[in-house]
Amino acid sequence: MKSSRGHVRSSRLCTYYLTILVRRAEEDCRVWVAHCLDFNVFGEGSTPGEASADLDEPVDMVVLDDLAAGLDPEERHAPEDDWADVVRLEATGRPVDVNGLPSDPADVSVVLVRRLRSYVLDELTGRWCAPPHQDTRGRQPPSIVADDARRVA
Repeated sequence: MKSSRGHVRSSRLCTYYLTILVRRAEEDCRVWVAHCLDFNVFGEGSTPGEASADLDEPVDMVVLDDLAAGLDPEERHAPEDDWADVVRLEATGRPVDVNGLPSDPADVSVVLVRRLRSYVLDELTGRWCAPPHQDTRGRQPPSIVADDARRVA
């Protein structure tokens, strides 16, 4: 069954198409903060790619805990105002490979990253789990960046 945000769920497999906004931290411009809008969780790193990758553990924890409790993880999504930034960025940004950005891209204020994350139901234990080493390279659309802070406010 496909959800309104593009997630697919069956009785033994859940695949989520994550929408992640990565911005410089307000208190330290050397730190990037990633916000997974689908589950309203955050990660950080010294590059946009590291910040995005730092979301794997908190996303897995939220999704697996909710699935185990019979809850819908999609109900945790960020407020609609945060999603409006995605629409603006898609209209004004330029495509890039988030892992190809320099460690300190001076001309970038925000990066939109899209990633797939899947979970499977272990038939022996009856518990949901995240398969190890999910490699979604090649199946992800390019990231989108805003060239300066004025493009996405």
